[in-house]
Amino acid sequence: MDAGDSSETRVSTNQSMDEIFHLQNSDNPGLVLVSAPLTGTNYLAWSRSMMIALRAKNKLGFINGSTEKPEEDSPTFDKWQRADSMVFSWILNAISKDVVEAFLYVTTAKELWEELKQRFGESNGPLLYQIKREISSFSQDNMSVGVYFTKLKKLWDELSCLRPFPTCTCGAAKTMIDIENGDKVIQFLMGLRDGYDHVRNQVLLMDPLPKINKAYSMVLSVEKQREIHGWITESSENVVLMAKNTFTRKDLMPNKSQKKGDLGKKEDRYCSYCNKSGHLKETCVKLHGYPEWFHELKQKKMNKPQAYMTTQMQDTPFDGDFLTDVPKRSENWANSVEFTTAVQQEVARYMKGKMSTDDNCANYAGFAGLFFT
Repeated sequence: MDAGDSSETRVSTNQSMDEIFHLQNSDNPGLVLVSAPLTGTNYLAWSRSMMIALRAKNKLGFINGSTEKPEEDSPTFDKWQRADSMVFSWILNAISKDVVEAFLYVTTAKELWEELKQRFGESNGPLLYQIKREISSFSQDNMSVGVYFTKLKKLWDELSCLRPFPTCTCGAAKTMIDIENGDKVIQFLMGLRDGYDHVRNQVLLMDPLPKINKAYSMVLSVEKQREIHGWITESSENVVLMAKNTFTRKDLMPNKSQKKGDLGKKEDRYCSYCNKSGHLKETCVKLHGYPEWFHELKQKKMNKPQAYMTTQMQDTPFDGDFLTDVPKRSENWANSVEFTTAVQQEVARYMKGKMSTDDNCANYAGFAGLFFT
């Protein structure tokens, strides 16, 4: 019975080791697992990203020591060495070119990881001081609530990674988590702009203080309401401006579709603004001013008599020289053969080029008869 249990355990162990040593077809030494390479100052974020990627590849044991190096005469040594070299290459590919040359001669992936930790991760004092100083002086300024909270949460996560809480199974762990959450809520509210005083007071009056995500949601809802209110106010101002600019001639003239009886008689209209009859307050030019079309119409009426006289002068059958000489010739027109000949020529020319109806012919026949009767 004991021998059977030992055999099953050995088979299970061999199967788990085969899964750890297994490499996918896409795995190659040039694979880059993280987007930002290690530069020395970003070790905290870089190491966490690398651990997540290696865990997804089922190769985390090669750097934390859980997958131990087998003996050289072991049948699994070659598989382990192959998988360890792959993890070693992935780590080197995630280090910047200015730093990677100092780690090329390390033998295993675990030794490489430990050396990186000793060189960039052991001196947490200055980094801890820098993070806590940024948290204490961090404020929203011109950032949105979402961007402000995201950057502040990143600092909190880095601080937790540098100084994690010890594992505890007693009730004190929950108390410590509640205290940490309260500190985060107060720090988040302290950094908000003055425009969020109302929601800040609401959160502080809650007992116990809400979770940090709940407090963030309350502040975010206030920001969204302000954005909607600002959009509605801006739209209303645009509508008022457009309505003001549409004051045209139709505002002072009655609608053509309305009948005259609908507006009442002119004598029945009275303006309460200028205290005169004949029009209403809605069409009072003293209140609203004269529209543009009024001045144009007035100018046209002033020019109409002059244009009419010019047209009548152009339509006369006598040319300009003849009319100019009329005063000089008036004394001899009655018995002058020259005058009679001139009139006949002008009438014939006008009748030939201008007359097109019988009425015009009759009129000018009468006109000619005035001179020859």
